Amino acid sequence: MPRSNSSASVTSNNNATPCRGGRVSGQVVSRYRSYVPPAGDRILEAQVIVSPERAWDAFDRTSICGIDGCQKVCILRNRAENGRLTYYCAGGLDIDENGDTIGHPGRKSRVCTYNSVFYNRKCMTNYTLSVMYDYLKDSSITNICNSHGMSRPAVTSLANDLRLMMLSDYNAHNRQEEHKLGSNVRCHHIQIDESKFGKRKNHRGHRVEGIWVFGMVEYLVPINEADRFYTYTDHRTGDQELRPRYEAGRKFFCTVPNRTAATLLPIIYDNCQRVSTIRSDGWRAYSGLHPREERDEITGEILDKYSCCRTVTDCS
Repeated sequence: MPRSNSSASVTSNNNATPCRGGRVSGQVVSRYRSYVPPAGDRILEAQVIVSPERAWDAFDRTSICGIDGCQKVCILRNRAENGRLTYYCAGGLDIDENGDTIGHPGRKSRVCTYNSVFYNRKCMTNYTLSVMYDYLKDSSITNICNSHGMSRPAVTSLANDLRLMMLSDYNAHNRQEEHKLGSNVRCHHIQIDESKFGKRKNHRGHRVEGIWVFGMVEYLVPINEADRFYTYTDHRTGDQELRPRYEAGRKFFCTVPNRTAATLLPIIYDNCQRVSTIRSDGWRAYSGLHPREERDEITGEILDKYSCCRTVTDCS
């Protein structure tokens, strides 16, 4: 029976004879300068797929409930009263392998954004994504608030969550031995230093109030050989000297309560690769970085004791 689709100008051709070019009887044809999908009439099929009643089926996946140890599978459902997608668990009590009771006696539901950065946020998802994009592009919180018309506490809360996520990724990835500072084959040494950020307010001799920040930077050898050295001229004597040139690589900064050896050395051990060369300004806390020699009590031979950083060079 012939059928028509006015929106796509497509008609049936069931009674037509086969045409040249591979067209067979029953394949839909279209009018001049109109497009028809080669595999048949997919427009009506697409209208059914993207209908409002079935739009939420794209998220039709299951997950374990997990409430009070419940191991039942949750089903994603569309709440008719507000149109929100929620995970629904029928509930029930079970006995685990240890004989303990797990599960919950009644029905439970939770939103699909549970345990995600979008959970329990009043702003819309597109605003959240836009704020995340601008924040990762080094935009200030003030500019983000002005451009999006959002309150400062809302933007600050999202920025704090992003910082925690990045810290979690750093702990999981960069603290592995092959990803620590100094793992780059071009790394010549690692520069470390600490500084205090604060203000004196014109009180000469007054102790600076602020926080200590400890930093480490990789110094990489340039790829081009012509860029590896430069000529240094002493402005007092006029003497010239050929000095090596390095490029800054990965960096690490953190706030510390003080700059004692007990505070700084564990940070260096956790974030620098073994047998790395470290250069500092000769601060006393770094004296423990020098390789120590241990001798056997019987033979007197030197025992090679590997430390995270084998060499320390003073650059004061």
